[in-house]
Amino acid sequence: MVLFDSIDNFASGTSTNPQNTIVEYLIQVYQQNSDGSWTDDYQSQKILLAHRGTGGFGNDMLIQEYAMMLRNNKVIDFTMSYGSTGGVNSYFLNAFRASGISGTVYYKFTRTILA
Repeated sequence: MVLFDSIDNFASGTSTNPQNTIVEYLIQVYQQNSDGSWTDDYQSQKILLAHRGTGGFGNDMLIQEYAMMLRNNKVIDFTMSYGSTGGVNSYFLNAFRASGISGTVYYKFTRTILA
């Protein structure tokens, strides 16, 4: 899979509890053909990202996609990764185009962090 975009990133944990972070996303994804017309491929869903705090910051990460609504084909597959940005340990929500998807992909999301 080729990375389409790193949709979001956030610092791991808080100053009082640097582990056991859980994040919920509500994401809407839709696709436009190269000629500017809209496709019938549509996706909206929720994603939970979690770090249980048992394997160090870069380990023990969990991702769960749920409440998925599709019209025709899935547009994006999501993964979670961990790294450093600006010297801060961060989690990343990454997006990969699903098989057969081309053209321009648009997305919008809300994020809730429970740390």
